[in-house]
Amino acid sequence: MRKKRVIVVTDGDKTAAAAVRQAAVDLDGTFVETSIGIPTSKDKSAIFAEIAKAEKEPVLVLADDKGWQCEGSGEGLIRQIMFHPVIQLIGIVAVASDTVNGEILHITNSIDNEGNIVAKAVDKNGKTKTDSFLVGDTLGVICGQKQLLVLGMGDPGKMCGSDEPKNGSPITAKAIAYIWEKAKKYYNY
Repeated sequence: MRKKRVIVVTDGDKTAAAAVRQAAVDLDGTFVETSIGIPTSKDKSAIFAEIAKAEKEPVLVLADDKGWQCEGSGEGLIRQIMFHPVIQLIGIVAVASDTVNGEILHITNSIDNEGNIVAKAVDKNGKTKTDSFLVGDTLGVICGQKQLLVLGMGDPGKMCGSDEPKNGSPITAKAIAYIWEKAKKYYNY
């Protein structure tokens, strides 16, 4: 049995859900509705059941720690996905936040609020920073996972209006499509 190919987005609010749901439609993938929540539910059985029955890929999952500085339920979900026997975590859209004392992730690429792939980090509004350090609250478990495709991004469905769901959330869609296309080449499928 082939593993389900999953992309995680490190946010869980309703606006992020609307943006990621639209991306799933655009990519002919599946959005895991049970992953919506701030924070991610501690009972992850429904999330894993929905991933298992997904018929279209990529399977898009939300994970959110609600600002928790240690490993919260969102990071716990990511960790479980990383080591799950029938799931292949192919990439993560690492969302920047304005969390005080948030976790810091060194990032190679991000997508800015104009849809450009940049070789720096971005802030919550999707503005390019001068460095490569993305700050967020559901990032610690990603650190050191060099096999994962990670793309930094501002707040899905927001970013000062440039990613609103009513306009098709083009930045979120492009971010997920970027990871999906890179994964196809990287994993040769």
